[in-house]
Amino acid sequence: MDDLQSPWPEPRVALTLQQQADFIWQAVALSFSSGAERVSIYRLADILKPPAGHEPYGLFRVDGSPRPAALAYQQAIRLLSGFTTVAQSRSAAVQVVVFNRPGSVTRVLWARGGDAVTVRLRQTPGTQSAQLFNALGEEQALPAGRLYRLVLAPASREPHHQYAVGGTPLILVEQLAPPRAAG
Repeated sequence: MDDLQSPWPEPRVALTLQQQADFIWQAVALSFSSGAERVSIYRLADILKPPAGHEPYGLFRVDGSPRPAALAYQQAIRLLSGFTTVAQSRSAAVQVVVFNRPGSVTRVLWARGGDAVTVRLRQTPGTQSAQLFNALGEEQALPAGRLYRLVLAPASREPHHQYAVGGTPLILVEQLAPPRAAG
């Protein structure tokens, strides 16, 4: 584990702080698309410094500072709250979960394997503007036009496991034009 504030030299599954943040997005998106009404993450905070041989895993460290997973969870709540429908699709290489909210469409995408994947997505009809975010909620450059070309980072393979977590998700948020009044 790469958390310098709470190091653990021999973790059972060695996930980086970034992979933990990626997992939050993937777990939240897949949970909702599988029918969950709510999603919570155990454990909110490390209460005490763990004894030797136990891994710290709270969203917040003992000193109250957030791990990247806390920021990812905060952004997932911010960007997905209020969705009315959700659907998922996947191929061998890519997972996509689409959340529809009044006035917007949010797509959460990530690579499922060890190769970077370039995806081309058509702009949702009626899109007025679009933003692209990484798992921590930082806005990324978004190519202009009716077709988005996004490169999804590969998943990292663990030494003794397959791919415990997919690649770093990208979150595409499209703001839609208000519907026209009939008549």
